[in-house]
Amino acid sequence: MSIHEISKRLGHCRKTIRKVLRWDGSPPQYKLTKRRPTRVVTSEVTDFTYTILRNDRAVHPKQRHTARRIFERLIVETGYEGSESGIRRLVARIRRELGEAQKSITTPLSFEPGEETQVDWGYAQVEIGGELVKACLLYLVLCYSRRTFVVAFPAEKQECFLEGHLLAFEHFGGVTGRCCYDNLSSAVKRVFLGSSREENETFLRFRSYHGFEVRYCTPGKSGAHEKGLVERRVATFRRRFLVPIPEFESWQCFNEYLVGCSSQLDQKTHPSSSESLETVFNEKEASSLRPLPKHRFSCCKTLSVQADGQSRIRYQGVVYSLPSQFGRQRVELRAYFNRLEVFFRQKLICQWGRSFCKGEEFYDYRHYVPLLSKAPGASLNGKPYRHMPEVLRNYREELLARKDRREAARALAKVLLLLRKHTEEEVLEAVELALLCGTVDPDSVKNLLLQMNGQWSQTKQPLNLIEAPTEVREMRVSPRELNCYDSLLEVAQ
Repeated sequence: MSIHEISKRLGHCRKTIRKVLRWDGSPPQYKLTKRRPTRVVTSEVTDFTYTILRNDRAVHPKQRHTARRIFERLIVETGYEGSESGIRRLVARIRRELGEAQKSITTPLSFEPGEETQVDWGYAQVEIGGELVKACLLYLVLCYSRRTFVVAFPAEKQECFLEGHLLAFEHFGGVTGRCCYDNLSSAVKRVFLGSSREENETFLRFRSYHGFEVRYCTPGKSGAHEKGLVERRVATFRRRFLVPIPEFESWQCFNEYLVGCSSQLDQKTHPSSSESLETVFNEKEASSLRPLPKHRFSCCKTLSVQADGQSRIRYQGVVYSLPSQFGRQRVELRAYFNRLEVFFRQKLICQWGRSFCKGEEFYDYRHYVPLLSKAPGASLNGKPYRHMPEVLRNYREELLARKDRREAARALAKVLLLLRKHTEEEVLEAVELALLCGTVDPDSVKNLLLQMNGQWSQTKQPLNLIEAPTEVREMRVSPRELNCYDSLLEVAQ
């Protein structure tokens, strides 16, 4: 009989008859026609969650809120007392309403203790010293115990890449037998068909020194699924600990925060055990790691550069000064992730903190002091002397206020030339004392400097205290040692 005929004979609608035909014999269950109101997920919680997810659409997808991060914020900001599962269901429903695409399905992986480490770069926006910057975060995840190490750098350079590995190896206390990477330029120069790669020479030396093999993923987006463990960790770590955008005083403070976040992740329960990730690592994987070499690998890029006629070198768009005697000379540059070291004939001549901002210039005024003996006028207009300590800048202003420009330049040059025989700290102390005495005479500065060192100038010129207040004129500097006056005392007797 047709459904229409059954409906006509039994007096039930066709919808009910179709439901009976599909019935499997189990007791019928009541279906909700409307969503039940909840006492925990209130309208306030729903509006708060909806606002976050709607605002996230204007943020980079890699730094949006997860359901767990929203749950944590609800507890802190609204006093939410419900469960995390309720928020997960709420987030899923709101995302469907907003039309967000569902995530793809992946295959779970399995590894032996100490077998492999998955490595990848991640990015996040942070405030360092009040400035919004893009931080490059290197993630290393042990595939067996799932322990994670994260470190941040200002740029994605090979020196940073290798330094991050060393920090992770020292954090874990050893090296796994294999590391998995994308085809990043820090490790791979050329990609051939299949699994063949031409590796970067520096990276090849690095991995040979530590004795681990490599596995490179398939190029393109499809290769990302071949190291899904670290890919997920990059996303979850950023959304859990870097949302909203955090603020730090320096890169060191940021990295200390990242270490603390990694320690929090180590306390999570292992997916295949009831113990924490840290416990699984200590009991089952730590003994399987290869020991670290006795000596640390030097993670630097070494190259030969030519200094210009102004005693400067240029590296990656940034200018650094050198001592003037090395101008127009070829020097050896060693670029680390946080500093630059310059050598001349195997001798270290200067060191600079590294900058990744193109166009910046760094000068040390002491590098150019020997040139003032021939060109004292450069002490006023020279670019390096704009970065002198505050005491010397104040001294220069006083000179310009009391003397004409030519005499002021010669006086300042005469004081700066004292740095050839005395330390910067001693010269600055003498200049500051001269300013307190109300004098800018360079000979007075020199006499004060010699008195502090237990000596006296052969010129025997007194301090120029004409412009000093009465109470300051009586100021005298006590010498550190009085042995030099013993001969004078004998003559007086």
